[in-house]
Amino acid sequence: MQQLLIRADADSEIGTGHIMRCIALAQSWRDHGGKVKFITYCSNAFLINRFADEGFSFHQLEKSYPDPSEACSFIEYIPDFRRKKDKNNWIVLDGYQFDPEYQAAVRKTGYKVLIIDDMAHLPIYHADILINQNISANKQIYNMDSNTTLLLGNRYVMLRKEFLQFKKQNRSKVGEVKKILITLGGADAENVTPLVLKALSRLVQSGLKIKVVVGPVNPNLQALKNEIQMSNMDIEVLTSVNDMPSLISWADLAVSGGGSTCWELAFYGLPFLAIVLAKNQMDIASGLDDAGAAINLGWHRELTEDYIFKRINELVEDHKMRSLLSQNSRNLIDGQGTERIIKEMEKWG
Repeated sequence: MQQLLIRADADSEIGTGHIMRCIALAQSWRDHGGKVKFITYCSNAFLINRFADEGFSFHQLEKSYPDPSEACSFIEYIPDFRRKKDKNNWIVLDGYQFDPEYQAAVRKTGYKVLIIDDMAHLPIYHADILINQNISANKQIYNMDSNTTLLLGNRYVMLRKEFLQFKKQNRSKVGEVKKILITLGGADAENVTPLVLKALSRLVQSGLKIKVVVGPVNPNLQALKNEIQMSNMDIEVLTSVNDMPSLISWADLAVSGGGSTCWELAFYGLPFLAIVLAKNQMDIASGLDDAGAAINLGWHRELTEDYIFKRINELVEDHKMRSLLSQNSRNLIDGQGTERIIKEMEKWG
C-alpha cells in the first residue's frame, strides 16, 4: 500500500493551517487507497484527536526543527521502503522551517518529496513536487531542482472532505447582514479578535448575532471570554470546532485571518474581510482583494477600531458589493485541488 508521511507542526506561533491543509491532502490520498501517517511536533489535544477521528496514524516528536535532534530523529524514524516494489511513497513537508539542507536529507531516504509552500522564501527547494496553492503564486520565483514539478495557484487549493461533502450554499441572492462569523486562525497569537469585536459593537443593525471561532492553539481564550462577558452584543464563542462548513453557511458575513480559511470561505461564496496576521498572508489578502473576492483590511498591527468599523459598515450597507464578492470568490475555487495533486503524485509512481 502506498505510504504518505506528513511532516507538519502546530503551536501558538505556527498556528494550525499547515496541519489542517495536510489533512485535506491525506484524506484524498487515503481515498485513493493509500496509507497516511503524521509525524508532528504538536501537543494540542484537539488536533491529536482529529488525527484519530480520521483514522490516521500519528507520531509525536519531542522537538521541532531547526533543533538538531529533530532532524536526526525524523530521518531515523522514516521506514525504509526502497527495496519494496511500490515506489510511490511520499513525504510531505509543510512548514517554513524546513530549509534546503533538511529537504535534501529527506530526499535521500528514497521517498518522493512533496513540499507545500506559500512564500518562495528559501534560496533553493529540493522536491519532486512543490505546491503553492495561493492566488498570487504565479508571481513567486522558485529556484528548485531541475526535475521538480511546480503546481501553482488556486487550482491546487486543498479543501477537507467536510467542505466538499457539505451542500454548497447558493449565495447568488445576498440578503441583509444579521449573522457575522469571526475566525482569525488557529492561534491569533497577538489577540486581534477583541479589536474586531469592538468595531462590530458600533454597528447599528438590530438583532445582530456574532459567532467567534477560537482556534485550538489560541493562548488568549480566557481573556477573550472575560471581555465578551462585559459586552452587550449577542456573541457566542466556539472552540474545538469540527463543523466549520455549517458555520460558514450560517453566516451572512465573515471577518477572517488571511490564511487557508480564506479558501474555505471563498468556496462557499461567503462575503468576507481579511486581516493579515502573518507575512505569508499578505499576498493572499491582496490577491483576493485584487480579484474582487474579498476586502483586504491589511496588516493587523496597523489596524484601528475606527478603520475596521468603517470597512465592515461599508460592506454591511452595500448589498451590491457583497453579492459581487460572493460571486467572484465562488469562481476562484472548484474543490478539485487535492484530486489534481494526487494525479500529479501518481505520475511519479
